Amino acid sequence: MLWWLLGSLLFIQVLLLLMLKPILNRIAPDLFTIHFSGPGWIFPLFFFRAKKLSLMLRGGPDRDRVYLHADSVSFWVSPLDLLKGRFVLVHLRLIHPFLEYFNRQDSHEKNRLLPAPGRFLIRGGRILNGTIKVTDETRTPRYELSLSKIHVRNGSVDVGVPAQLLFTLGQGTARLGDGHLEVRSGERSGWLVLNGTLGDITSMQGMPFFGSRFTLELAHKWDGSAERSLVAGQISGSEKDRNPIPFEFEVNWSDYRLTLDLGLQLLIEQVIKNTRPTGINIKSGVLMGSRQFFELIKKDYGSPPGA
Repeated sequence: MLWWLLGSLLFIQVLLLLMLKPILNRIAPDLFTIHFSGPGWIFPLFFFRAKKLSLMLRGGPDRDRVYLHADSVSFWVSPLDLLKGRFVLVHLRLIHPFLEYFNRQDSHEKNRLLPAPGRFLIRGGRILNGTIKVTDETRTPRYELSLSKIHVRNGSVDVGVPAQLLFTLGQGTARLGDGHLEVRSGERSGWLVLNGTLGDITSMQGMPFFGSRFTLELAHKWDGSAERSLVAGQISGSEKDRNPIPFEFEVNWSDYRLTLDLGLQLLIEQVIKNTRPTGINIKSGVLMGSRQFFELIKKDYGSPPGA
């Protein structure tokens, strides 16, 4: 009986190894293709492991295009959570991932595609030396953002509230243009430090004052539940700046059931609106100018899913 069971499992695994990629690539060849080496889905352990993985969502003139390549990908799917109606990836590990994303659809139209909060989770994720390049073709001029040297440990993400990742990554660092981003989070609190220029964030390096460097320091803590966070921080012109500009606000995560770019936009908007500059100086002038500029370029939020 045992040998029969082991033989059956081995037979199924061989079928998966031989048939998984051809089946996936024939489902919708005009929409996506996937290639990888290695075992792929390991049955019945709910485990996936592959090397040299490449995935392309082909998109079109009016559809987003996504290309992902990674030297190595592995993760578990939690079977117990599947029984509870949740899809949870455990110990997702990406080695040298490269993600190129062309945004061609208005972001607010994609809010409805997000899963309900708590239904699709990533726990204990890790990224080694990743790169992300984003081109937003819905903007004029088009917006470009580049994150490189991405390293993440103990990363947890609720895909239904993607902007929350800045508050849930255990440890993460990345290069943002010529700047630097670092985050640390525990169960109840955490912090974020961003050093760079407005040009790094907006891809408009030629604008007046957009080459001026700044440092944003932010601390957060969960307030009683996962529904709200308290945020406080400051913006300074340099590490030696003795007169940083403070800010403080609350994040109600029910308002952030938005695509990642819209969620991050809302966080940036809250930082800008809640700063309290004092006196007349370059920092105050740049901040006031950034408020007006932000109102001109910000995207429509649309309605969160279920609203």
